[in-house]
Amino acid sequence: MTNREEELEQIKLNETRTNINVDTKQKTLQGVMFPLEKRADDYLIKFQNGFLNYLQFTIDIKNELILLDRYKENLNADQFASECNKDNGCFHLYRFIHRFDNVEFKNVLFIYSMPGFSASIKERMLYSSCKNEFLNFIKSNYSLVDVSKTFEISEANEITEDFLIEELHPKQAVSAKKFDKPKLATKGPRRITRGNDD
Repeated sequence: MTNREEELEQIKLNETRTNINVDTKQKTLQGVMFPLEKRADDYLIKFQNGFLNYLQFTIDIKNELILLDRYKENLNADQFASECNKDNGCFHLYRFIHRFDNVEFKNVLFIYSMPGFSASIKERMLYSSCKNEFLNFIKSNYSLVDVSKTFEISEANEITEDFLIEELHPKQAVSAKKFDKPKLATKGPRRITRGNDD
């Protein structure tokens, strides 16, 4: 055998010994849930019982904890931007109390805010992977906190009273007006038009 034939023989031999992994399913990373600090738990209970209408949470990346950053007893929607942490990612629970069609609503909203590109990639990834787990944790451990809608925002000024009302009570699509067919002429002689050639 020539050198080339020996190399080809060796390649074939190596290929038959190669173990090919047949499992081609992609494994997705589950979300991450960091423990909640005791103070945050206390204020979630106050929120659940209606003593507060706004909570803001941040992640302590170094200690891998979810911390309560801010709270308000009575925050209206137009004040949201002034309370929102604009430098870091945050999770917000907000009880939006408002009237619509003469009915009072108390919708609990979960808002995930992440500022433009000022946050590090690590911070963005941690908040993103923790978001759903934290929301599920709230739903399962604080049964009276009934989250009716979730939002993801990059700018705090996106949240206004008008925006929230429009999101929670969308206007019904105006149905296209149907045009009636024109009525047929019933009286009078028919008009005969002649061309220019006559």
